[in-house]
Amino acid sequence: AELSVPLPPTAMDEDFVERGWSFLRHALDAFMVQVGETPVGGFVVEAPEAQTEGEAVPAGSAPEFAPSRAVALRIAAALVGIRGAPAIQVQLLLLREPLPDGACTERRELKELVPRAS
Repeated sequence: AELSVPLPPTAMDEDFVERGWSFLRHALDAFMVQVGETPVGGFVVEAPEAQTEGEAVPAGSAPEFAPSRAVALRIAAALVGIRGAPAIQVQLLLLREPLPDGACTERRELKELVPRAS
């Protein structure tokens, strides 16, 4: 089974190739938000009453909902559950290396997220 969150269409040009960084990047970002950290990039949230549904949270701004330890633990369990997947193992190894020129946005953002989540 596979699970990924593709980039929004506006972030994909005609030469865009899905490189598989989506799930790990978004899961780790969601975990960080649920423990009260600021999201990396910007993401679309299911909005509470005070926010318009589907409104993007700007990069570097705090989410307008309360973080949930229970949700953070469920996301952490999902991350632990995928640790043996070959694609995840390769991605984690690649994140230890310097970013190549032209690295995809999700890989750059994930590289930024990993030290914050440690």
